[in-house]
Amino acid sequence: MENNFRPVVGARCQFRMKPQPGFNGVIQCEVLEVQPPVRIVYTWDGGGAWGRTTLAWTLEACVEHTKLTLEHTGFRGFRPFLLSLMMGSGWRRKLSTTVKAILARIASESHARKEKA
Repeated sequence: MENNFRPVVGARCQFRMKPQPGFNGVIQCEVLEVQPPVRIVYTWDGGGAWGRTTLAWTLEACVEHTKLTLEHTGFRGFRPFLLSLMMGSGWRRKLSTTVKAILARIASESHARKEKA
């Protein structure tokens, strides 16, 4: 997703995606909290029926892995509730593909660096 995100409290940014009926494809955001490398929180405002919601990404070290928790909160009313259900399935789909691809790329780059050393 095209964006100009910066992990700085107070920074404003946009995420851009394909427009759809009733949605121009632009998400307005403001960074609310940054706790490197554990947590980042920002607003998510798609305008119209979406309203302003909040996204929180948290990393938690576990014994043999790292747990990623995504909380998308602040949906109010029936129509936004329906949007939350649709977005929930979208986040699950995005996380299951994108995060796996990012982790594979990082592992590959790490392996390549070790071979050069």
